[in-house]
Amino acid sequence: KHENFLANVHPEDLPRLEEAITIAIAEKLKNTAVEFRLRHKDGTYRWIMAQGSVYTDDDGNPIRLLGTHVDVTQSKEIQNREFRYALEKERLRLLTDFIQDAAHEFRTPLSTINSNVYLLRLSDDKQYRNGKANQIDNQVVRIQRLVDMLLMMARLESGYGLTFAPVDMHSILIALCDNMRVQYQDRPTLTLDLPNSMP
Repeated sequence: KHENFLANVHPEDLPRLEEAITIAIAEKLKNTAVEFRLRHKDGTYRWIMAQGSVYTDDDGNPIRLLGTHVDVTQSKEIQNREFRYALEKERLRLLTDFIQDAAHEFRTPLSTINSNVYLLRLSDDKQYRNGKANQIDNQVVRIQRLVDMLLMMARLESGYGLTFAPVDMHSILIALCDNMRVQYQDRPTLTLDLPNSMP
């Protein structure tokens, strides 16, 4: 009978149930409880809350395991619905935060580009103009990276896997420092010291 019972336990729950039974017998537990799925006579699986106690003989040897099975499928489905609702609510919150952060991240390089374009129009100094053009290039790279992040989010939402690739640390650090200089107007002064070759 014990084997027939175990044959109807859901395969994913069987190891956990067998472990709970083994521990209950070894430790002679009273009123121990475990949840698992059990195949119903109609072929579907039902969630069961099993509670039982180990009974011993006069010498303390386990001789019987008695308990009750209660069908808790309905309450389990309610819990699962509540969990899925909470999960979806959290997902929407994270997505909203991400969109707000992305919007802010887009504004910063665009502001840098606008400022540098304005200054380019005012200057005839070729070296100065080249410097500003380089800053614009770096901010364009940053925007491209943000777009790539948004596309990655879209792929994750649709179930596609991640693709890992090397990134240009040199460009990222230059763009970061340029962004900080624009944001804080060199107060305090920020110095960037990069080696010739970055990984």
